[in-house]
Amino acid sequence: MASASSGPSGIKRKALSTSDKLNILKKYDEGCKANKKQKEIEEELGIAPSTLRTVLKSRVDIEKNVGGTKRQKLKHAKHEDLEKVLVEWFQQKKNSQQ
Repeated sequence: MASASSGPSGIKRKALSTSDKLNILKKYDEGCKANKKQKEIEEELGIAPSTLRTVLKSRVDIEKNVGGTKRQKLKHAKHEDLEKVLVEWFQQKKNSQQ
């Protein structure tokens, strides 16, 4: 029986980091300038067509949230005010320990 992270064919899923997705967008733009077909770009990058479409679909969020982070998922806070206060508190605690 296949594990939870594998599909029907037994191929494991690979989570792409934000920097990986940004690299895909860069290669896609370069490929478009060189008049490459989308299929050629997918093969060059070694990704599935659905992966490229998903990355292109979420392009704005990826470019907006690329802050040198290695996070793999971009999640939006349910309580933005609480998140801001919590981040400030963490920074204060970190600075007071140094």
